[in-house]
Amino acid sequence: MSAARPSRNYFAFEISDDLHNKTVQVVRAIRAEEDKSKAIPPLIDMMGDAIDAGLTHFLLYPLELAGVSAISRNAVKVAIRSAKRTIMVVAIRITKSLNDEQLLSIADFLDETLLELEEPV
Repeated sequence: MSAARPSRNYFAFEISDDLHNKTVQVVRAIRAEEDKSKAIPPLIDMMGDAIDAGLTHFLLYPLELAGVSAISRNAVKVAIRSAKRTIMVVAIRITKSLNDEQLLSIADFLDETLLELEEPV
């Protein structure tokens, strides 16, 4: 297990139940698998979904809140798809080469940053 990190500041945003469940399953798989490389395909799948969620939240959602035109928002959607493809090409190559210790570090990171908040009553 990695050493404790000093406290940090984070952006936070809501994710789908599906992405939450995928992330939990990836963390469990990395920690449980003797051959940790078996957890790489679901990790890559989860990363793609996380990229979609993060880029949409930080790029598209604020434009919707600001009432930006549909044409402009569609341009951002195209840019998000393009950015995701580029990021995934690099991420897949790197992720496939991770060793067990590195995968465990990623599991720790995901576990630290995955928050489950109760709805206010």
